[in-house]
Amino acid sequence: MKPPSLTLKYIALLATTTLALCTLFALLSAQQVRRDIDRKLFAALECAKTVLTESGNPNSLKAEVPPALSELPYYIIYTIYNRESIDVLTTNDPLLPLLDSRGKCRTHVEKGYFIDADLALRYLTATVSADGADIIAEVAIDIEHDSATNTLKALPRLIAVSILPVLAVSIALSALISKGAIEQYKQLESRYDREKEFTANVSHELKTPIAIISGHANLIRRWGKDDREQLDKSIQAIITACNNMSSIVSTLLSLTRIERGTTAVSTETFAVRDLFAELEREFASLYPALRISIDDSEGIALTSDRDKIHQVFTAILSNSVKFAGKDCRITMSAQRTEKHVVITLSDDGEGFAKGSLDKVFDRFYKADPSHNRAQSGSGLGLSIAKSLITLLGGTIHASNATDKGAVITISLPDLR
Repeated sequence: MKPPSLTLKYIALLATTTLALCTLFALLSAQQVRRDIDRKLFAALECAKTVLTESGNPNSLKAEVPPALSELPYYIIYTIYNRESIDVLTTNDPLLPLLDSRGKCRTHVEKGYFIDADLALRYLTATVSADGADIIAEVAIDIEHDSATNTLKALPRLIAVSILPVLAVSIALSALISKGAIEQYKQLESRYDREKEFTANVSHELKTPIAIISGHANLIRRWGKDDREQLDKSIQAIITACNNMSSIVSTLLSLTRIERGTTAVSTETFAVRDLFAELEREFASLYPALRISIDDSEGIALTSDRDKIHQVFTAILSNSVKFAGKDCRITMSAQRTEKHVVITLSDDGEGFAKGSLDKVFDRFYKADPSHNRAQSGSGLGLSIAKSLITLLGGTIHASNATDKGAVITISLPDLR
């Protein structure tokens, strides 16, 4: 699920839930109003049946309305009539149609019954045998003008009016909440992608030495016992592959400790020029054709973890030698700002590949997407360099020189 669709689905779910709750409330309210009307009708019908039973002669109702019927609530309409002759014995509304609900509460609606209105009744009837005749007692409530019914009819409009601002606020809140959820989603997705890529890269890096070990082990099993030269070559290849795997695992463990913050920082004050000179000697002994120049005219001193900075510079210089060549020119310079020391290391190689500047510090990243082994290394050097600089409170940035070459710029705080 993409983040935009997540927001829309969240808002749609909120709106649907609100609408469903309002609809349920309206239905329950309608059911409650109808039950209350039916309860009143049953009570009024019992009163009418009692009057019929006690009167003995139903025709006497024509002469005088019994007190019990007169005391019925004003909203109760009643009619008592003879089923066979349709003769109305007594009523409080001559316009009430003669209906028969057969003992159940029913609704009767008749359009255009009145000149200016429709007829809408909730009614109930019962048949009583009196003086040899079947008499129907009918009671009804005009639901067209009943206050509770009218309130119920207006309920959807009231809900709509009241729910709109609530829904607007809810949508605004859901947008804010979903924004945070989207950010978390993106972070989780990014972490998942990184871990997925990390797993694939680790598998790729370990696959080659494992294949080498397996291949030479088979060679030893087939011919190594009888071929001393092949045996020595295979053993040396296995040792090299094991060393490579050990280096990868050790580097990963170091990177994990750095990122988890379990690596201790030990500070000391040292001259940046001395560190540059030490690096120059180390790389000159390994690569005699390498040309290193130092620019530290200010004689800057820095208080930080010297060993970790040395490890960072070693990784950067090794990267330059790997891609710019063993006879490339490397320049190391330093300058002081108000609170930081800015160190720049550049070479005269081809520079970073186009579109790779934002990836050069990623774990296992290599400019060659095929992971060609012509350039050795695991692709972890610059990643560790960035983690160490971050651990020391600094920043590291990769760029290309205006004319030619790669440039790494490091800004370190003075921890004095």
